Amino acid sequence: MLSATADVVDDFAHELMLSRREVAQLRGAMEARAPIEQARGMLMMRYGLPADKALHLLLRWSITHGVELRVLAVALVKLGTKEGHRNGYPRNPARSIPPVPMS
Repeated sequence: MLSATADVVDDFAHELMLSRREVAQLRGAMEARAPIEQARGMLMMRYGLPADKALHLLLRWSITHGVELRVLAVALVKLGTKEGHRNGYPRNPARSIPPVPMS
């Protein structure tokens, strides 16, 4: 009886550990996503792009320049909020980088 109870406690402890790890990963993903969404919104507003095109543009810049998407987004948000819409963005982002195939 005691052995069965110990097994149940061990199983519960293992499940709890896995759940805590998953929660931490989800929180990290949500925190990483926020600047990407903010940068996408800035591109949508500045250039009148639909959401999918703005995200595609961010992905192209990220791939072309070998910069992690989140790092690029944070930099774009900082630049945009620091300098505003007047000069915080390239003039024609759609033409500034050659297309990168997206599969």
